[in-house]
Amino acid sequence: MDHAEAKSSHAAERYILKELPADDADRFEEHFFTCPECAADVRHVAQIAASAGEGRMSGAAAPEAHSSGWLETLREWWRRPVVGLSAAAAILWLTILCAYQARELRHQFKPVATASFVLLPDARGVMTTVSLQEAGPVVVLEADLPGASADVRWDVRAASTSELVGEEIAPAPKAGAVFKVILPSTYLSAGEYVLTVRSVANAGQSWLFHFKVV
Repeated sequence: MDHAEAKSSHAAERYILKELPADDADRFEEHFFTCPECAADVRHVAQIAASAGEGRMSGAAAPEAHSSGWLETLREWWRRPVVGLSAAAAILWLTILCAYQARELRHQFKPVATASFVLLPDARGVMTTVSLQEAGPVVVLEADLPGASADVRWDVRAASTSELVGEEIAPAPKAGAVFKVILPSTYLSAGEYVLTVRSVANAGQSWLFHFKVV
């Protein structure tokens, strides 16, 4: 599914309300996980739907059904004050997370070509260039962590603003293996970034990798 089809068919709204046929839902997932605009539409509509559900649970009167159907109902809810924001946000992120996990599981059962980018430590004085066009839906960063043991904490930040892109605690790679960080391509835009990896057990042990995204 391309962007024009997704917008003209109101795919984001129909996806959240489970009105898309299975095949169309799969095609839309393939699209919106690589399209920031459609991903924002999904988050937006999911929040409206979640807020509407909370309004009903709290005793608010649901809007009457109009002849124009579910889309007009969503518009009516959008005009109302948002209630129960914390629970609505939780439902929103659960919806998106489940969709992403379902998509990744489907991908495990078919061949997918993914480019990996080997990052060189700052001490080498060479900055790796990461091409989003070559990467596809995800960016795979590989780094060597000599002497790493037990768990490590990694984070990726924009070099100019220190804005956090992603972070997590993960097991250190086994001897002879590389450390891999996998990020959705939509998390990155053109610019310079820093991958920092620190040992959880040894506070003084760390590895630093600068890379450029184009």
